[in-house]
Amino acid sequence: MDENGQATVSVTLPDNLTTWRLDARAVTTGADGPMLVGQTTFDLLSTKPVLVRPGTPRFFIAGDKATLSATVNNNTDEALLTEIALEGSGFRFAEGVQPVQQANIPAQGLSLIHI
Repeated sequence: MDENGQATVSVTLPDNLTTWRLDARAVTTGADGPMLVGQTTFDLLSTKPVLVRPGTPRFFIAGDKATLSATVNNNTDEALLTEIALEGSGFRFAEGVQPVQQANIPAQGLSLIHI
């Protein structure tokens, strides 16, 4: 803690994408003057530079046809030209469907991709 009562703490976060709530409390001993207390709460968002969230039906039944999508979040300060690809087995693409697409994702923005 510095002379202004400010403290800095470093933590290593696990690889979870979530919001962490930090709660700090401090008390002085009062040996050099009045006893002082303080408290603060800080919400810390743990994320990645680029996130891809697939949008799929909850289930498929044999013979179903579906349009799959993905929301791509760009959490960086620069626009990104991305390539989105769908790979897998046990299904086939409808005629004319491109399993690889390019998308421009604006800085601090998102784009919805349909495959």
